[in-house]
Amino acid sequence: MTSGLIDLELRDWGSPVCHAAGEGGFLMSPQRIGKSGGAVPQAGGSAAPLGFRVNSRWQRRAQAGFTIMEIIVVMAIVIMMLGIASFALRQASPDPSVREPADELIQLAKTAVRASALQGRGFAVAFDKQGFALTGADSGQRSRAAVPKGMKVHIKRWGGRQWEEAEGYRWWFGAQGLCEPLEVRLAAKDSMIVMKFNPLTGTPSEEVLETY
Repeated sequence: MTSGLIDLELRDWGSPVCHAAGEGGFLMSPQRIGKSGGAVPQAGGSAAPLGFRVNSRWQRRAQAGFTIMEIIVVMAIVIMMLGIASFALRQASPDPSVREPADELIQLAKTAVRASALQGRGFAVAFDKQGFALTGADSGQRSRAAVPKGMKVHIKRWGGRQWEEAEGYRWWFGAQGLCEPLEVRLAAKDSMIVMKFNPLTGTPSEEVLETY
């Protein structure tokens, strides 16, 4: 027997199995149900003891939802722990050896763009055996960045197809803050980086880093 959201299940006396109230049929007209779930005899007769159980559909749904919530919480905790472990692993692993000199070259290029635009005169980044240095068009050396021993530096000029050694090359930055389009490649034993510099900003518009 079902009414609204309540299911009524009955169990005969001595039977361990409950069945729906509408299964098999039974007569409750001469009986009234006591608070404990048994049949209370009426005057002039007796009734076989009867057990019943009321199941709430809302209760079953709440129990299922709680189980789903548990799964969601566990999954969230696992994802968070994986994220923390991945971050810690990245922090523990050393940066590729080409990363630091590449960042120093980018910083020199930014400085050259700002200085040429503010001062209205040209600057250049000069490449040599030890690394690269920022120089003024009418002055001496300003700042320098060294590359590790054994690292190879190559450049590809605007419209060029072949890489060439960077030693002896001067990368010019005009008085308006514009620089020559240039690609720079730094190669070491453990990694390689290729940077394509934007002539308007002096920063890499494209960057490819490979580790071995």
